[in-house]
Amino acid sequence: MENNDIVQVQTSVSKEYIASAVQEVVKAAIVSALGDPEKLVRRSIGDVLDLKVDKETGEISNRGWNTTPYIDWLVKRAVEKTIKECITEAIQEHQDEFKAAVLHQIRTRKFQNAVAVAFCDAILSSATDDWKMPVTVEFKEPRD
Repeated sequence: MENNDIVQVQTSVSKEYIASAVQEVVKAAIVSALGDPEKLVRRSIGDVLDLKVDKETGEISNRGWNTTPYIDWLVKRAVEKTIKECITEAIQEHQDEFKAAVLHQIRTRKFQNAVAVAFCDAILSSATDDWKMPVTVEFKEPRD
């Protein structure tokens, strides 16, 4: 064969084979760039647990005031949710007894007197504070 002869070779490779080979190379490159996977996981978990979040909303916050560690916020929310569910369940189970007890209490003379006294005190208190309940009284002679 001389150097001027051209040899043609035709090959075909499946796209799936190329895609899987590229994915493996990329995964290996990412793992080597990140370092030891166990250390990475431990460091990531530590970073998340050390996050400071707003006590009310749970949003990440760099303010020192009104913040708490994320794990404390999560635990508090979980405990509150569990307590709320238990109380709701207990109330639903004993709803008839609670209703009877409340009705019995409302029907007692002592409760009715306490409500009447509280109502009168509230009206008198509002009447004496002119900024809450201004009252003007005007007497006019009736016209015939």
